Amino acid sequence: HRLFLDGMRYLLARLDSDVTVCTCNDVQEAIDRFDAGERFTLGMVDLAMPGMDGFAFLRALKERRIHCPVVMVSASSSSNDIRRALRDGALGFIPKYAPGEVMLEGLRQVLDGEVFLPEALWMQINGQPIQRGQAGDGPPDADEAGLGDRQLAVLELMARGLTNKQIATTLAISEATVKYHVGILFRA
Repeated sequence: HRLFLDGMRYLLARLDSDVTVCTCNDVQEAIDRFDAGERFTLGMVDLAMPGMDGFAFLRALKERRIHCPVVMVSASSSSNDIRRALRDGALGFIPKYAPGEVMLEGLRQVLDGEVFLPEALWMQINGQPIQRGQAGDGPPDADEAGLGDRQLAVLELMARGLTNKQIATTLAISEATVKYHVGILFRA
C-alpha cells in the first residue's frame, strides 16, 4: 500500500542520516532490481504482496545466491509464518503493529548481524527449534546449506578455537546470537 510505503520511508529515514530508501510495489519489481545488478544493505518485504508473497522473495534470493539480510514485515504474527520466514532465510520478523522504535531497533540488530524478533514473538515460538534448509544426501556447501556470511564468520572463529563469548566480542554481537548461528551451523 502506497500509504504504508510512505510511512516506512519516513520511519527509515530516522535509522541513519545516510539512509537511502528504495521502494518496490511488488515482489517481481524487487527481484528485477536484483537481477539488474542492484545490491542493497537490507531488504524489507511484506509477507502479503501482490502477485508473489514475501516467501517467494526469499526463495528468489536464495535461488540467485544473493546474500542480503531480509526482514519480513507482516500483519500476521502466526507462529507458522514466523518460523517459515526465519527458516527460509529472513533475519527478522516484525509485525505491523510493532511501534516504530521497535522496528528501528530490530533493523539495527539485523544490520549488526543478529536475528530479530520482538520479545513477545520469541516467547511465542520458544521451545520450537527453527531449522533452516532440508537434510540432503551429502554434506552441502555453504550456499546449499543456506549459510550466510555471518554463519561462515562464526564457523571460522569456531575453527580457531574461540569460545562463544570470544566470538560475540570479535563480531560485536550478543552471545545469544552466536549460539543461534552455531545452532544453524550444526543443523547444516
